[in-house]
Amino acid sequence: DMGALYAASRTISASLERDEILQRLAQSMAWAVECSSAVIFEHRREMDDLRVLAVYSPGEAGQGGEALPALWEPFPLADSPAFRTVVEQRHPLALRATDAAVAGPDQARLARNGICAELLVPLVVQDDLIGVAALIEGRGDRIFSPGEVYKAEALASQAAVTLRQSVLFDEVRELEKLKR
Repeated sequence: DMGALYAASRTISASLERDEILQRLAQSMAWAVECSSAVIFEHRREMDDLRVLAVYSPGEAGQGGEALPALWEPFPLADSPAFRTVVEQRHPLALRATDAAVAGPDQARLARNGICAELLVPLVVQDDLIGVAALIEGRGDRIFSPGEVYKAEALASQAAVTLRQSVLFDEVRELEKLKR
């Protein structure tokens, strides 16, 4: 597990280009937790929503046949109590389609999209929530182990720092252009 975590962490931080980081993040998190797909969302406070920044699936659709959102698609927090909980509490949350305790809107979303299980992990850097990673399992029912949740949290933490660095890098490049 430590080897996989180290390799995924190195992959995520191998670039300062934001789009490349996002794609590597989604792929690394899906591989580390052995999910069929992953989606990275940006949190937009002013809009009270999330927006899709990266989608990873080895095939054209999720390996398990789950429906995945399109890039840049907005995702209103009002439509998902689970995502709202992750955004507000900044703690990971695992959902299972077969769990009767999952709220109605989330249960409907999971069923509609062919998602059997989902692990939502906040992307937080310096107490600032910048997004949420959704690790998706569409191949069958699954319970995420504490070790898998820990791996996802560790990668999310590394990814959040790397994403923040990429934003700073872009700002420095822009300032250099203005200076010239």
